[in-house]
Amino acid sequence: MKKQALTLLAGILIGALLFGGITAIGSPVTAVPTPHHIFVDGKPVSVEAYAISGNNFFKLRDLLAAVDIGVWYEHDTKTVYIETDKTYDPDYQGPVEAQYKTEKITVTGKRAAGIPAVLTIPGGDGPFPAVILCHGHGGSKDEAGGFVSLSIALAKAGVASIRMDFPGCGDSKEDFAADNNLTNMLDDVGSVKAFLATDARINADKLGIIGYSMGGRIAMLTADETYEAAVLWAPAGTPGPSDMFTFMQLEDQAAFETLYAVAKKDGKATYTSIFGFEQTLGLKWFDDMLGLDPYAAFNGYAGDVLTIYGENDIIITPAAALAVSNVAAGANSSNLLEVKGADHGFGMYSNEPEITQIVIDSIVDFMEAKLCSS
Repeated sequence: MKKQALTLLAGILIGALLFGGITAIGSPVTAVPTPHHIFVDGKPVSVEAYAISGNNFFKLRDLLAAVDIGVWYEHDTKTVYIETDKTYDPDYQGPVEAQYKTEKITVTGKRAAGIPAVLTIPGGDGPFPAVILCHGHGGSKDEAGGFVSLSIALAKAGVASIRMDFPGCGDSKEDFAADNNLTNMLDDVGSVKAFLATDARINADKLGIIGYSMGGRIAMLTADETYEAAVLWAPAGTPGPSDMFTFMQLEDQAAFETLYAVAKKDGKATYTSIFGFEQTLGLKWFDDMLGLDPYAAFNGYAGDVLTIYGENDIIITPAAALAVSNVAAGANSSNLLEVKGADHGFGMYSNEPEITQIVIDSIVDFMEAKLCSS
């Protein structure tokens, strides 16, 4: 199937520019109906046209209808797909394998505040295998769009997913300093997992977990025999707080202990991250970083593991990620992926979609192989 994907900016009228270029997009413009005639193969067609700043604009759908070419729009990624081997159908929403549903939900957790989440379900008949996505420290369920694209790609491969906002992140109504700690995050993963078991569209016997950065630590701490596959994506999985030193601009354990002492005294402590923003952490966050050992928890994991690391990651270094990959000595399989040119953001925060896509494709291939086989 020949396809051409056109990624368009949200909020700009989807149209086709036939002559000239667009200037001064940010300035006021006036669209005036144009009297120009349009012919296809020598026959006139009725297409609405507008003159804007001396240029002729047409709605893309109108033009493709006139030449009888298939088109559909994917709302989540704001992408237009033109399929030259299909005829125009105004109700066409893409091939069956590309259709999926996204549902914004609030999962009931152990605490009073609900857990904001997005459930992405493949098109077609279920029940489907499913994965839980765990975002990084201070991130969100979308991870700058990376988790959105990953969820859609998984759905197209027949794998459902649920991604949540941890306490104080994204759409969460909780307070970051007071509530964002490993204990609460682990509780939330457990609540989301229990929710999946109640959905008839989900095959609760075919589960996987994906953790990015601090989410990788969560995955290591919670992965057990109920998860057939685990992806540790730049995991902050080293016992103790050392994986956070670069991010928090701490020189060593002594500097961490100094900050920890402030938290013991005041119930919280504030630091400045490597990216220049200040963040306040509660005492429980420090306690959990010292008291919960991801190596010990993950050592008995017997499923399939994929560990991903960036060649240029200075926050979770390749050495730290490689050490994590060796922890699950009893794993059914352990796979490694080094992403060339990637820093800790893997293109999600630096407008390098080609890097992000490498990770997405690799995760989808891995989960499809491990969860979709009989």
